Amino acid sequence: MNNRLVQKSKRLLSGIVAAAIATSMLPTLPAVAETDEKYPYTLFAGSSTEGAITVNAGNFCINGNVATNGTIVSSGNMNVNGTKTENAGFDMIYIFDKIDTKYFSGNNVEEHTEDYVLDELNININTPTEVLGEAELTGNININTALKAFEDVTLNGEVKNTNDSVIYSKYGDIVIDSTNVNLNGLVYAPFGSVEVKAMNLNLNNVVIIADSIVLDCPNVNANYSTNAAEFVGTVSEPLNIPKDEWQYMKDENENGLPDFFEDFDNWSKLADTDGDGLPDSVEEYLGSDPDNTDTDGDGLNDYYEVFGTYTDPTKADSDENGVNDGDEDFDEDGLTNLEEFLNNTYPYIDDSDNDGLSDGDEVNKYGTDPLVADTDGDGLDDGDEITLGTNPLVQDTDGDGIIDSKEKFQQTYTHKVKNEDCAVTEVIVDMECTGNINKTTSVESVMNTDILCTDVVGLIGEPFEIETTSEFDTATLTFTIDKSKLGETEFENLLFLWYNEEENDFVELETTLDEENSTVSITTTHFSKYMVIDKYKWFEAWAVEFDYNPTGGASGAPTIPVKYNTVLAIDCSGSMDWNDPISIRSGINSAYDALHPYTCNRITAAEGFIKYMNSNDETAIVLFTDSANTASSMTTDKETLKLALQKMYSNGGTSFSAALNASIKQIDSVENISNSANKNRIILLSDGDDNDSASKRNAAIQKCNENYIEVYTVGFGSANDTILQNIADKTGGKYYKALNAQDIVDIFAKFGYMDDFDMTDTDGDKLPDAVETAGIRLQNGNIIYTDPVKSDTDGDRLLDGEEIDPTPCVKVMLEFARDPSFVGPPAPKSVYYFKMYSDPTVDNSDSDYDGIEDSEETKAERLNSSFNVTWDSNGEIYNNITYSMNYSQFFGDNTKYNSKISTISSLMASLVYDNQILTDEPDETNENSYVDHFLRKHGMKDVVTYKLAEKYDDQHITDVVFGHHRVKYNGQIKEIIAVVIRGTNGTVEEWSSNFDVGCDSIFDGNGLIPKNEDWKIKENHMGFDIAATRVIKLLDEYLSQAENLDQSAKKTLWITGHSRGAGIANIVGARLDEDYETFVYTFAAPMTTTISENVAKSHDSIFNVINSDDIIAEMPLAYWGFRHYGNDVSTSVAENYSNEWQSYTSKSYSSNQSKKKELLDSFASLATDRNDCYEFHCSCHGDGVVGKEITVIGRPSVEYGKNYCKIGSRSEWNGTYEFTYDTLCESCAYFMQYLAVLAAKKNVPTVLTDVAQQYKSTKRAFIRYSVNLFIIGGTDNISNPHETISYYLLSRK
Repeated sequence: MNNRLVQKSKRLLSGIVAAAIATSMLPTLPAVAETDEKYPYTLFAGSSTEGAITVNAGNFCINGNVATNGTIVSSGNMNVNGTKTENAGFDMIYIFDKIDTKYFSGNNVEEHTEDYVLDELNININTPTEVLGEAELTGNININTALKAFEDVTLNGEVKNTNDSVIYSKYGDIVIDSTNVNLNGLVYAPFGSVEVKAMNLNLNNVVIIADSIVLDCPNVNANYSTNAAEFVGTVSEPLNIPKDEWQYMKDENENGLPDFFEDFDNWSKLADTDGDGLPDSVEEYLGSDPDNTDTDGDGLNDYYEVFGTYTDPTKADSDENGVNDGDEDFDEDGLTNLEEFLNNTYPYIDDSDNDGLSDGDEVNKYGTDPLVADTDGDGLDDGDEITLGTNPLVQDTDGDGIIDSKEKFQQTYTHKVKNEDCAVTEVIVDMECTGNINKTTSVESVMNTDILCTDVVGLIGEPFEIETTSEFDTATLTFTIDKSKLGETEFENLLFLWYNEEENDFVELETTLDEENSTVSITTTHFSKYMVIDKYKWFEAWAVEFDYNPTGGASGAPTIPVKYNTVLAIDCSGSMDWNDPISIRSGINSAYDALHPYTCNRITAAEGFIKYMNSNDETAIVLFTDSANTASSMTTDKETLKLALQKMYSNGGTSFSAALNASIKQIDSVENISNSANKNRIILLSDGDDNDSASKRNAAIQKCNENYIEVYTVGFGSANDTILQNIADKTGGKYYKALNAQDIVDIFAKFGYMDDFDMTDTDGDKLPDAVETAGIRLQNGNIIYTDPVKSDTDGDRLLDGEEIDPTPCVKVMLEFARDPSFVGPPAPKSVYYFKMYSDPTVDNSDSDYDGIEDSEETKAERLNSSFNVTWDSNGEIYNNITYSMNYSQFFGDNTKYNSKISTISSLMASLVYDNQILTDEPDETNENSYVDHFLRKHGMKDVVTYKLAEKYDDQHITDVVFGHHRVKYNGQIKEIIAVVIRGTNGTVEEWSSNFDVGCDSIFDGNGLIPKNEDWKIKENHMGFDIAATRVIKLLDEYLSQAENLDQSAKKTLWITGHSRGAGIANIVGARLDEDYETFVYTFAAPMTTTISENVAKSHDSIFNVINSDDIIAEMPLAYWGFRHYGNDVSTSVAENYSNEWQSYTSKSYSSNQSKKKELLDSFASLATDRNDCYEFHCSCHGDGVVGKEITVIGRPSVEYGKNYCKIGSRSEWNGTYEFTYDTLCESCAYFMQYLAVLAAKKNVPTVLTDVAQQYKSTKRAFIRYSVNLFIIGGTDNISNPHETISYYLLSRK
């Protein structure tokens, strides 16, 4: 399908295909109006860079306007008698034809067909002079007409020119270096710079136009030239740059394509006679007709063939298969290429809008728009509507007034658990909900990510986080259980837990057991994190009793020893309106919130007290001003009490006696009030003075004493401390002063539990000694102990009471008995527990093992090792990138695939490239790749980047980053050592190493090329093995010199890389796994070894994540005997994750597997093993006599000593994937040229060029002619499968 011309077009256009297809098929030219206006600027620089116009002069005076798309930098005084415009955004003006017409259209032109160098005392340019190359003049120079060079113009000496002259570099720079310079007229270098260095510089009457301008002299005076300005005008010509002039243009990456053409924005400046979107100069290069939009008459626009179908615009049947290009259906979506062109859809993507329907079905079957995912705009993609049975052309299919996206459908989502050791095999969500549940809902394990959930007592399998964007009322959540993995747990003892993240605690749920189908289920109205536990282990943990008040009673006393009868008497006087104003809660999102809309510190404090009520405690709410009313009578119902608090107000005076009398009445209503097991108390809060007389107050105090009621008083704001203290003292209570609003909350919480605790705190860490000694039960059922005489037990700079919330929580449990004779309902029991924000125990200053100290994280971050970041991949922005960094996972089985290690490895392998960053910027001092900063962020010490190119002068190089982190887990200590290897950086050298697969004769020392001493293992890919050896040497050096490395700890290597880096990492891992514990995760690794399959697979700590759409992972060929070390984890993004790929990239995923197979098959036809790639015949070199002349195709005879090699001249593409050739030199570069030939389906003689440059020319030939290898059906077809974002996606699965 793709012949020579198409390959040329692909090479030329590959960098802009995606942008072109995404926008209009036809680039537009700026409107041009004829005008006689003068060019308005004395100086204009088109560059947008800093210092686009730079003046190094003590004084600079210009009479005229100055403009640049960048900035103007001046080292001295600068006076502009005109306008001075920076960051202008103006287009460069092109006047090539105008100059040629005036100066170079006659017969009196002096032409030079190569570089023109002239060094004479006096040089006079009186005849228009044109140089096809560089012009360098030295002497006393007078230019009285036009001097034009296609490349640089360099003038040395005295320089003068007349008012009507032109100094013109068409594609290069103009440099004038002289003592005295007098310029008049036009100085023009639209693609380059104008640099003038002089001791005396006079710009008498000039216009200087260039990409950038540098004037370097003591003083500059510049005057605007009216003549030059009139000549230039303001109309820019459409550019027509002939192909034979491309050689003179700048080509920074030396790929044969001028930089100007690589910027698609420049195409609008080029002439396009037929308006087909392909500039005339490009059509000349391709051989298409610039006057005909469809050169070959196949119905396809030339532009579309180049950018869309990648077919030959000069040949109606590009692949000569008997089918016209317009009639082909490359993506097999039911639309021909011509129909794709007419519908503006993608010819290589079967679902252009990624809505789940093929383009053909959308056009021919459903009548939907193949370019709009949601044709009817109802919020449901077309494919989802077909799945759900609604009409994709009607917003409200059933006409019930509810658009389809808001309708609810009964659906099921099933998540298959990948961890084969997990007792939970499936997580099933079944609900009536909006949207397509398989797109809106996700399930993800939070094992080793959420530490609290991971360490739940009695956990079965793994905890899972369920999220959905669908609207629903109730859902059934089901876990399928593998009973063989339950161990000692009986199926009937399984129980669901819900982790309430808002409250930071765990809730037991009513669980339905279906033993026949091995499922456990719950019904829920919300999603978050859920898990299944062994309920007996869970309840046993909560049955443990603690004596937190050993001095208050007998050891081992019950946790809650008495019943409390309490009245909360709360001041609602007018002063509270400013001391504690009542407001509406923010974020009312539930029915509960709607019933409790009001809040203030008094309400929050009372709610905190209510939370600690035991199941048999009774409480009443009395609200008082100068009178009192009972908001709630004595009750054990916590919800009734909370609703009563919503009656809070602020108005009136203050009467303590009214508050006390109303409270006494409530306590009197309790049965057996004088029972010794009861404790009666009033908690009175006020911010003011008592408006009553002392006699009334004393009478109320007397009643309290008669009824065995203690009064605890809380003063706030301007409260009368003396009176409140007196009330407390006379009733056996205690007075508390609240200095601020938060104090009210804290004091009320203490009322709920303080009698059960000895509050002695020896070390001042806010945790009572009794708690630290007896044991701290956590919200997940675990019990930990801290040091009562050491405020920071683990030495992480956080007090124990900052890591554990010192305020105890109460949980009402149901006691379950194992005794089968147990009869009757379970008895409720209230127990205390504490909420942990991070682990305060010994030797654990990083509770979630993410490498970040607890003291550096917020409370919410300390027990959660997951991160959500934005990834900037060379300008492509990917949002919601998530990963989990948990070093404890390196204490697990390294022979089992770990998706979390894989995901973080994929990011590291990506970040080691240039221009790859996550949300936070790297340190300013970090001059290396972002991965350095990333490793430091996660606790790595002694992070260092080694660049092999600084140590070796051959092609077998890369960059490698090392770092280490010491981890203590479950009593073991390891140094986790990161080894991150960069993939190919695009240089000729690294491409060369990728090609050098190696052959036996070189390794054995029998070949023309000497064996590299760093090639250690014969069976390994030579280039990768040499680089691996060097990485290993550097690793040995690093491990011996790393300043902070714990040499006594076990060393665990964490090795990763992408592409070439993955190939090297694969070999490094295989060569080091006997000496170290290794975790090796590679991504898009090329094949690395020809060693036996059994030996290769024995390296079972290596996991090679492969996108089966990616051809790179299948090169060198398995047919030649190559494979990977370790385990291949292979999945197709196209078949499984294309929707997720689009959600990250906002682009459709593209791949063409039939073309990939065709190409791999064709490569296999060239050689049977890797030795064939290096075939050597002495006839190529004669007798090896240096100086012998040989013939190279398309080249003159040259000396053999320059390392030319004769290649057979009769080889040609014959349509059967076969090539004939005479010899291949013992360098894989030559063989790779044959691969390039094959990929392009071209004749050999047109490919092989100056092979004396070996790899450099090979790389260029490979890029030029093997576009089908690296661009299967277009740029995205290789970039999509091979991109690092594709491997990030795969790593998470």
